[in-house]
Amino acid sequence: MLNRSSSDRPVIQRLRVYRTFFLGLVIGLFYAAIISDKSVELNIPDWLNLFEQRVLVLTVSGILGGVIYTIMVDGTVELPRFSNKEGSRFEAGLLGDMLLGIAGAFVLDFLTSPFGMSEDVRETVREQTSYVVYGAKGIIGGYASETIMDLALNRFLERSEQVEERIHEAEVQHQELEEERSHLQTETQDLRDDQHLLDLVNLYIDQDLLPEEQTLLFRHLQEASPALRQQIFDLTQQLRSTASRSEEFRGSVQRTIPIFQTLIQTGVHDSDYYAYHAQLAYAYKDAESLPTVSYLRQALEHLNEAIALRPSQEASTRWKYELNRAIVQIELTRVETGTFTSSPDAREDILADLMTVQTVQDVSQILQSAQIHDIPTPILDWITHHQSWLQNREDGQTLLHILHQVQSQ
Repeated sequence: MLNRSSSDRPVIQRLRVYRTFFLGLVIGLFYAAIISDKSVELNIPDWLNLFEQRVLVLTVSGILGGVIYTIMVDGTVELPRFSNKEGSRFEAGLLGDMLLGIAGAFVLDFLTSPFGMSEDVRETVREQTSYVVYGAKGIIGGYASETIMDLALNRFLERSEQVEERIHEAEVQHQELEEERSHLQTETQDLRDDQHLLDLVNLYIDQDLLPEEQTLLFRHLQEASPALRQQIFDLTQQLRSTASRSEEFRGSVQRTIPIFQTLIQTGVHDSDYYAYHAQLAYAYKDAESLPTVSYLRQALEHLNEAIALRPSQEASTRWKYELNRAIVQIELTRVETGTFTSSPDAREDILADLMTVQTVQDVSQILQSAQIHDIPTPILDWITHHQSWLQNREDGQTLLHILHQVQSQ
């Protein structure tokens, strides 16, 4: 029996060699079948069709890569086993190398896949990639699984940092956009509020408002910004000028008075502050068909203030201030005394204002234009009434010459 066993030993060893060769051949043929681009023509078992062929190729290639690594590095293949009697310590051996090889294969495929493309494009690239390429990826990934896992971890951490930075940048950009949107909404709302206030001013001057609406209007006027005050002033000035040309709209001129008063109270530092006083004076002068002493004195007071505050470089273009002050003084004398006989001080002031106007404008042309447009002015009556006094003054001769020019037309 022992002799037969000894004689059979070479046969058994040869059978093991043949079996190993056959097993390797089967594995090789199976692997060739699954990586072949024509594998769909082969009779692959149905249970293998449960997997996508790319996944199957990567899995088997990863296993081969892991096994090859074990053979190349360790020189031996260790089967899984428990390393102690209690069975509490398990050494994965070949199984661990295979699992690590599978992981390395898929990680390498992930790292070498095209990024920044749509899913349709990536699917097209996959379909056009040969399974031999996937097989090579799987074997390399399985063989170098430890290195690839470290590389994947580093790249993951790097991308995580990049993602965090991009998230932070996106949050900052979102915050900036929100602030800009809020700013634009505020500006839009401010524009709407400004336009609403201008509409209220227009409506108040044109038709008047209810008491509660007037309260709202003047509260907003007091809170208006310098830019909005300028718009309100321009609008009110235009409406006052238009309304003063007709007796029918004297009430509108009257309603510009509190608006100019509010502008004076709130716009002390505005560049046109002196003009606020001038326009308020004009409103007092033109608000009544028959001016009262009270309104004329108010007009005179605000014209004095406007002229005192007016910048020197504006004197040549704002000559109407002196012209209107002369008219107001003449009208005040007429209303108080019933005649054009001014007091000595008032007479000097009126003459000085008219001569100031004459230095920048031809007073005779101003008076002729007033007559053509039927604009009443008491200046000619005042010059006529004071001819005797003017004849004895050198500057008075200029006014008498103006009187003769106008009367001769």
